[in-house]
Amino acid sequence: MSFHFSKTSLQQQFSIAYVHAISTVAGYSLEEIRLDEDSVDCSIMQRGDDKTFPLFESLRVQLKCTYAHHPDGEYLTYPLSLKNYNDLRRHCMNPRILIVVHTPENCEHWIQQNENSITLNHLAYWVSLKGMPDTSNTTTVSIKIPTSQIITIETLRNLMNKLANGEEL
Repeated sequence: MSFHFSKTSLQQQFSIAYVHAISTVAGYSLEEIRLDEDSVDCSIMQRGDDKTFPLFESLRVQLKCTYAHHPDGEYLTYPLSLKNYNDLRRHCMNPRILIVVHTPENCEHWIQQNENSITLNHLAYWVSLKGMPDTSNTTTVSIKIPTSQIITIETLRNLMNKLANGEEL
């Protein structure tokens, strides 16, 4: 099968769709950032009133998608560009995380569908790089994301509630 878009473009769109689906079911909105100048692809927005929970502006997210890098049990190791690393480790008013969506290599296997359901394959992992040290690397930094840090509806709600309560990730 031939695609009209590069695999990288397809991966970008799939990672947005993946996180958008989880955000929606968790009760949040997702806003795409048109220009990824600061290593932010989207923002997850929490809505509500002061009686429900404290509000904060948003959780900023850098999205990556890979089939070439596999979880090894404890970690998914991902080669992040130095620019993205430096942007994500900065102290910011709006917290930032990296989410890496792990997929099968073949695009046709990213989704399984039947008459009753649709399944997105495989999983997405998150990590906060805030406060990470400088590096002498000149192009990429290997990021070890614990495989226990899977983005799920419950995980996202916990992250958003922590932030709303003034806690750091």
